[in-house]
Amino acid sequence: MMISKFHKFVAWNFAYNFFSSINSVLGTDSMLFMLHKTSEETRTMNMTYNYVGKDIIGQFGGLLLSYYRRKRVDKNPISSARKSVLFQQLATGTDLCLRFVGTSWFLPLAGCSNVLKNVSWIGFGAFNNQRLYNFAKNQNIGELYTIFSISNTLSSSIGMLVGTSILPFLTFHHHRWILFGTLSCFQYFCFHQMTKIHV
Repeated sequence: MMISKFHKFVAWNFAYNFFSSINSVLGTDSMLFMLHKTSEETRTMNMTYNYVGKDIIGQFGGLLLSYYRRKRVDKNPISSARKSVLFQQLATGTDLCLRFVGTSWFLPLAGCSNVLKNVSWIGFGAFNNQRLYNFAKNQNIGELYTIFSISNTLSSSIGMLVGTSILPFLTFHHHRWILFGTLSCFQYFCFHQMTKIHV
């Protein structure tokens, strides 16, 4: 019974990560489109500074917000993970908006997006760790974590492959928004199914 619940949890998590990875490809494509708008002479240097800069802002901002939220995460992991789903959707939506703003807006918006992404992983981590701990009745948490990690990596890789495969067919930006909204709904449904699995 416990193994069956664990496999259901992993399956719903696989689907969540699959949809999330497709959305991530859409957001990354918009970021790269925005960076490509800079002048030819400064393009490579600006792209590097901006792309690395948004990661630095995201990591430091994520550290500060995570430190602030650290005690709340364990009190109610499901609530924290639910907020993380919202943070992740806001981050990807912000990435999609980058296509429409001036290049001077890239760093602040992409940096804020990365802050939200980094904070979202804290909530997911607490939720997933609590569930894995509860599933590990025979002290086999290492084995369960390995299965869970393999599933995450596989679903993410397949999602990115699908995402990059469909990009050429999404020639109009409103098609990307429709797909983003649809996949976001699927993500939330998968997350909701994960929370319904009681250990």
